[in-house]
Amino acid sequence: DLTERILAQAVFTGELEEAVFHVFFRYVEKGSNKKLIRAFLKWTAYEYLVHERELPEKMFSCFLHEVRVEENRPCLLAALKYLSGKEVLKEEEILFSDYNLHRLYENHIIFGFYKNFYEKIPLPEQLMKEQFVEYTANPAHEVKIVYRIRSGKEESEKQTLMMEDMFEGIRVKGFVLFQNESLEYSIVEITSEGEEKEEGPYTLTFDSRTEEESSKGWYSMLNQMLALKEKGDDKALIEVM
Repeated sequence: DLTERILAQAVFTGELEEAVFHVFFRYVEKGSNKKLIRAFLKWTAYEYLVHERELPEKMFSCFLHEVRVEENRPCLLAALKYLSGKEVLKEEEILFSDYNLHRLYENHIIFGFYKNFYEKIPLPEQLMKEQFVEYTANPAHEVKIVYRIRSGKEESEKQTLMMEDMFEGIRVKGFVLFQNESLEYSIVEITSEGEEKEEGPYTLTFDSRTEEESSKGWYSMLNQMLALKEKGDDKALIEVM
């Protein structure tokens, strides 16, 4: 009863002390209140994803167990983000990550950390072509990205797009950049009262991993042409063309 009250109070107040995790691990072994366990898991997963809270290693095992039992979006995303940061994945972790990342991607739930699975699992070709801008804000606020693409000395006109909320205020927008391009952008957050807060400017540059991942596609071919053009190697450029 005492451990149950401690966990319920932690979830209710939002106070996540280190000792609470030890209480939770003990409670999971014998506790009968599955609803409380799920609430604690969802809350800690939220803290990890949105506020980048450090969690004990054992919590991620709990997330993985939870999503194998039933659908739980916060725990699934937290487990995938954790696995994306591991240098080497076990066979069951590879299968888990491969299946769930592609399932989320097909449902347009996309995060920049997906690209950290590069060379660990096969990734969607379009995912590897994109660079991602992420910004976390109050879910009730609107978030815009104001950007232009610079290519050498040339630059495009400024454009403005709304950033889609992927999970509890985490906004994500993907851009396809080529060999000689960079993205210059600022983020504008609009409160419920209409007040605007701007952050930036920032710069996003071409990621060479995109070319390596799709070495036989149109995207890589265009990048090869641009690279050869910059080098002034006309003969090789014509051959590639």
